[in-house]
Amino acid sequence: METSNKYVRPTKWEECGREDLNMIPQMEANGFKVEFSYKDKMHKRTSIENVPHDAVSFVKGNFHVWRIYKEQDGMPYHWMTSELVDGFYTNHKPIQELKEILS
Repeated sequence: METSNKYVRPTKWEECGREDLNMIPQMEANGFKVEFSYKDKMHKRTSIENVPHDAVSFVKGNFHVWRIYKEQDGMPYHWMTSELVDGFYTNHKPIQELKEILS
């Protein structure tokens, strides 16, 4: 977060510029669990005081959501959803914004 050309550390997830971090409170309120990358956990970057470097993913039961960077049919997709069935990810669906999951 930047105020008058001076960096101010965010105090809430909603103040973070990244979509994944910004959506943490809403995803948790809707029953999703936040999954941090191995590197972020190892370096204790799992809180607003020490913001994660890698994208976070979300899990609700067998439903998984993670960050991707892909273009399909000229449309950029930034997220992938999938269900975990018998140890395999199935029913992949790319989405553009996390808010699409909550609607």
